[in-house]
Amino acid sequence: MDRPGERDAAWSGRRHRLGVLVGTACVAMLCVVVAVVLLLTGDGSDPDRSAKGVPTVSPAPQPLSRQPTAADTTVVSEAHEGIHLSARTTQFTPSAEASLDRRYTSVWVRVANDSDIPLSVEASAFFLAGADGTAHDPALGVDVREIADGGTVSLAPGDEMVGVVTALGDFQPGTLSYYPDNSGIPVVEEVGRE
Repeated sequence: MDRPGERDAAWSGRRHRLGVLVGTACVAMLCVVVAVVLLLTGDGSDPDRSAKGVPTVSPAPQPLSRQPTAADTTVVSEAHEGIHLSARTTQFTPSAEASLDRRYTSVWVRVANDSDIPLSVEASAFFLAGADGTAHDPALGVDVREIADGGTVSLAPGDEMVGVVTALGDFQPGTLSYYPDNSGIPVVEEVGRE
């Protein structure tokens, strides 16, 4: 017959060994999971990752800043040679789509294509900034004189077109930015006064 404390001591020893074994297995599994995560996400410093079949994680694309910086003007002159803009303030002439409870600012625009290739012109490629540099949301289809009549027009070499670009809000326009053919580099023009 067992003595009263022997059985409890033997069982306690087995529980201890079982606990150590389960704990060690959990730590090992955790290390494996961490290693797999590190291999899959890494810091991208290994240029041969894609060759090894390990997927790489690209940084999220940055949204296009539609407001040009001073450095853009040098690049613009080379990238968009032959595209000429002129802009001046004008009265807003509401279309049927204009909301009566909103304020709008319109700019009269002239686009001249003096390049050797056709140019696609559409109202959604124009952006206005106030005299203080604040960007303003474009308002498409709200002025009856909208440039390209709200669609896309192909401007042949040597041709020009005129129309209105409108933005939400009542503000003093400072610059007009035009992104020809959805390029990431704008043609920028200061807005003149009527």
